[in-house]
Amino acid sequence: MSIWMAVATTGLGLSLAASATAQAPNGLMARCVGAGDATSEQSVEACTALLKAGTAPPEEIATIYHSRGQAYNDLKRPDRALADANEALRLKPGDASVLFWRAGLFVDLGKDEQALAD
Repeated sequence: MSIWMAVATTGLGLSLAASATAQAPNGLMARCVGAGDATSEQSVEACTALLKAGTAPPEEIATIYHSRGQAYNDLKRPDRALADANEALRLKPGDASVLFWRAGLFVDLGKDEQALAD
């Protein structure tokens, strides 16, 4: 095995281990994004716990807000959903999936001009 193959394999292993560690606390990330049979309430709780812990990698925080916002929307809490959509976009400006979803929230709230802007 060449030295470059060994370095690449070791790097991949460390990357996978870091990813598993980030999700390890009781599978919070899986519940946050609604994996398995997680209810919307469980998703909100898991996402909130991840945000409060402050241990999520920066690149995942926007996803956590987006997931929690979608769960709030499912729970008929559009004010909370919109706040999380705004936070996700603050962290990751121009994210097309969040913009599209937020436009739908605006339509549901009767804010058609803001929906068109998104």
